[in-house]
Amino acid sequence: MKTAAELFSELNELDEHLTVEAKTASDVGKSMLETVCAYANEPALGGGYILLGVAPVERALWTVYEVVGIDHPDQLQADIASQCAGAFNQGQKPGTRRSPPSSMRSSTPRRRGAASG
Repeated sequence: MKTAAELFSELNELDEHLTVEAKTASDVGKSMLETVCAYANEPALGGGYILLGVAPVERALWTVYEVVGIDHPDQLQADIASQCAGAFNQGQKPGTRRSPPSSMRSSTPRRRGAASG
């Protein structure tokens, strides 16, 4: 299982992709449930990761993500579990982990192949 820091680094290097999605997580809405559903319906992938509390940096030359945090992580975690248990024909119980925002901060994120200054 990858750490939050590894996933955040991967997100900044590769952007969102097949097994990693980023959400600001202001609430548990349709977008979150669609992502959980997509991961649940692709058994060959073995699931995926949803990084919550991150958002793309506005006006960046390429997509770069920053930690924006989550105001009420305990409530969000409970909402996700509740929504997933009741929204699908077969209840889904996503694994959740909390990491302090400081564990995901990195130095200047760069995409692979980007010129260094």
